[in-house]
Amino acid sequence: MKHLTRKFLFSLTENLWAAGFSLAGRMRHPVQEWDSQGGQHILALAPHPDDEVAGCGGTLIRHHQAGDTTHLVYVTDGRGSHAGGLSPNEMAQRRAAEAQESAHILGVSQVTFLGLKENEWEVEALVRVLKTLFENFPITIVYTSSRVDFHPEHHKVAHAVALALAQSVRTDIRMRVYQLHVPLGNLVNRVCATASVAAIWRAALAAHATQWGSTERVLRMAHYSAAYFGLAAPAEVFWELPAQTYIHLHRQPLPWATGLFRGVRARPFSDPFAYWAGSKTRKTLLNI
Repeated sequence: MKHLTRKFLFSLTENLWAAGFSLAGRMRHPVQEWDSQGGQHILALAPHPDDEVAGCGGTLIRHHQAGDTTHLVYVTDGRGSHAGGLSPNEMAQRRAAEAQESAHILGVSQVTFLGLKENEWEVEALVRVLKTLFENFPITIVYTSSRVDFHPEHHKVAHAVALALAQSVRTDIRMRVYQLHVPLGNLVNRVCATASVAAIWRAALAAHATQWGSTERVLRMAHYSAAYFGLAAPAEVFWELPAQTYIHLHRQPLPWATGLFRGVRARPFSDPFAYWAGSKTRKTLLNI
């Protein structure tokens, strides 16, 4: 009974916040809806196994269904997670297996595990790999992390991406920043309706079983995004920007960003605070 009461209270709170987002969305800034005519080459970078499905999983499914080629790169092995009391090596093995299953469900064309040990890798190791990808493959769009985050590994990947872009000859790549636990807020300029692929997306999300306590809150964020933009839930949102702008924002390491933003918590009661925290910083980034 206690469990059912708590579940009801959580659901009620989430729906109340969603209603608030729906009202706020009536005054929203214009955004572009996701679209693809097929034939695009998509690169999705996941700092950890599960970031791909949490940030852009439904969108990757839609790219696949549209006939785009999708290449998913898992950067680290995720050994830093303490879920379930597993040792670092055991966690890395479990998360690799979960990621393989998730990628299969998402229908990505190619999967690469770089296997960099979480919290132990050097930026240059990733820069070399990414520079090769950018120069040798006809990449159209890159989905990746950004400085609108508090996780140092997400920052580190964003920094490596910027350095690799700066060293490559590619200037035509479109960058799409996805949100993980930290909302993008008014930086969002592109939204992808993913209700048609919701069942597949949820299955891919559930494949990361060791991380369910963390990934579950992504469901709420997708609900809020849909409510705000007047779409059927769930929906995914992005901050699309030119490669040169992404380089400018991430070329330097990002230690200053720690503490500026707040992530959505495990329970829904304080969810709007995650969207409010860091709003001044987002406004500054929007004007760059």
